Amino acid sequence: MHYTVPLTCATGDNYKFPSEYIGQYGVYEAIKHIYSKNSQLSHLVAADGNSLYTSNKFFATELEKGIDHIRAEFR
Repeated sequence: MHYTVPLTCATGDNYKFPSEYIGQYGVYEAIKHIYSKNSQLSHLVAADGNSLYTSNKFFATELEKGIDHIRAEFR
C-alpha cells in the first residue's frame, strides 16, 4: 500500500500493512498552512519549515481545530 498522508494505521492485533509513504506536496502544504494559521498549533511546524509534527492519536482532532479556527477568522 502507498499512502500520501503521513499516518499509518494498525489493526487491533498491532499488525501493520506493508506500506511506503510516497508523499504528496499539496497535502503537506495544506496541513502546514492550517497549523501555521493557528497560534495553538504553529509549534507543530518545524523551525526550518520543512517538517511537520503529527500525532497518531490526535491528528484528526488537531486538524479539525485548525480548520475551525480558520473558518471562524474568515467569517
